[in-house]
Amino acid sequence: MIPDNATRTKSAAIRLAHTLLLYLALDADIVTASDAIRKPAEGGTVFVISTPDEHNAFAEAALTGSPLRLDGREFTLNGRKFQGNGIGAVFSRARPETPSATTVFVMGNDVAGLERALRLVPFRTGLAVPVSSIFAGYEFISHCNAFF
Repeated sequence: MIPDNATRTKSAAIRLAHTLLLYLALDADIVTASDAIRKPAEGGTVFVISTPDEHNAFAEAALTGSPLRLDGREFTLNGRKFQGNGIGAVFSRARPETPSATTVFVMGNDVAGLERALRLVPFRTGLAVPVSSIFAGYEFISHCNAFF
């Protein structure tokens, strides 16, 4: 799911959909935030791809109650702030409307951060990965190791 005015995030979504098909034989639909709000997915996993330059209303709503926030170009995780260029985050959480379904957020505070976040998305099932990861330059913070 991409912002309505997507340019760079659309490219990331196309590459992600291609990789899901190539490695996992999973079909993917690329939809805009307004379409996702009007007709939410009934099950499965929704990937939300977002940067501050391309406002994503769905991501904003889905992050309600999350310990991670993206305010402008600054990530905040449990009160800890991450600022600078090239910061990205990948994390998942249950969807409030369908608890058996998952939303995976792939976010960057700029294009470089989005590209870094996209590279961290695991494509092999059963691979143990952190539930949330933020990376800023050489600093890497991960929380709650679990299966993606």
